[in-house]
Amino acid sequence: MIGLCDCNSFYATCEKLFRPDLKNKPVVVLSNNDGCIVALSKEAKALGIKRGAPYYSQKDVLEKNNVTTFSSNYTLYQDISDRVMEVLKSLVGTIMPYSIDEAFFMMPKNIDPAELRRKIVQYTGIEVSIGIARTKTLAKVANHIGKKEKSGAYVLTEEDEERMLKKVPVQDIWGIGYKRAVLLNQYGINNAYQLIQKNDIWIKKQLTIMGYATVSELRGIPMVNIDNPPLKSTCSGITFSHVRSNYEELEEAIACHCTNVANKLIENNMNCQMLSINLFTNRFLQDYIAPCAVIKLDEPTNYIPLLIKAGKSILKKIYTDANYKGCRVWATELSPSSSRQLDLFMSDIEIDKMTKQDKLSKIVNDITKIYGRKSLNVAAANKKVKNDLMSRKMLSPCYTTKWKDLPIVFV
Repeated sequence: MIGLCDCNSFYATCEKLFRPDLKNKPVVVLSNNDGCIVALSKEAKALGIKRGAPYYSQKDVLEKNNVTTFSSNYTLYQDISDRVMEVLKSLVGTIMPYSIDEAFFMMPKNIDPAELRRKIVQYTGIEVSIGIARTKTLAKVANHIGKKEKSGAYVLTEEDEERMLKKVPVQDIWGIGYKRAVLLNQYGINNAYQLIQKNDIWIKKQLTIMGYATVSELRGIPMVNIDNPPLKSTCSGITFSHVRSNYEELEEAIACHCTNVANKLIENNMNCQMLSINLFTNRFLQDYIAPCAVIKLDEPTNYIPLLIKAGKSILKKIYTDANYKGCRVWATELSPSSSRQLDLFMSDIEIDKMTKQDKLSKIVNDITKIYGRKSLNVAAANKKVKNDLMSRKMLSPCYTTKWKDLPIVFV
């Protein structure tokens, strides 16, 4: 049997973890630049507040109902996620993380799902739900049921599948998007059980091979593979907290994004051959512009100074005097660091230099992962990191990753 552990209202729960005064009180978390509501506690959901709603349109409702609002604290969320995954792994063995707040696993026969859930909550403080079933898609169904159970866990047996699938609307099936759900409704298919009754040829024609895999999973046949494919490209970009027109400010922003891209490449053991830079102004104004350019690097690399140097050379080409709202950096034509194709005529000195750069990149990345991204920084970024480019006026402390933010307990 396959299990799914899902953290309930994860971002909001992380914010409540070190704030006992917020127990049983409504909490919402905002997106980058405090734009939209991206996470809600169950108490906030009960007030009718919707995920995705712009913050400015809900501000009065939030204040009226004494809803505590937080800016996104991704450093905190990732660290808490790592702790939950580590505890889950210690209890069940191999896990298959699917997102920051979800992981599949093979359910050990000697563990009670409710007891597994109780231990995770006890060890981490994060409320989770557990769903157990024959396949990953059925485990998603079981997990959704488990959220409503008092125990927080549910085992979907083969005998109960027909009864439960009749209660699952097609739009709630993992892997069936909104457009596909509308199409299925037009054919009189409103729930998961009606869907699995259709023949394979019809399913493949209407839902493609991916939809067929989903239906097979609902029938109890394992078809979904969640192994992460090799990285083909990576990007770092954000809307600025305020309009930037100064060239030096844009250089700092590009340096921050190039550093972020390099860290992603290092963590995935990849190098890039192409780097792209895109600036953009406010798209809702008449003078909207979005200059973009690409540069091909001499050799595949993930070395931060080389990527920043390339980024600056692109910025010089595309910069014009304007009020820029944001920028993006793309790294493409990726290849594994272990199989870099070197120039045939490269000298031993150049090869030795590149080897040292690879080692230095790894060391710098390891240090910054332990002591924070600002512990080692390039001068071009002027002591800034990507998060400094956006507005986070209601940011909570990084309780678990910064010494100065460690919670103080008075006894």
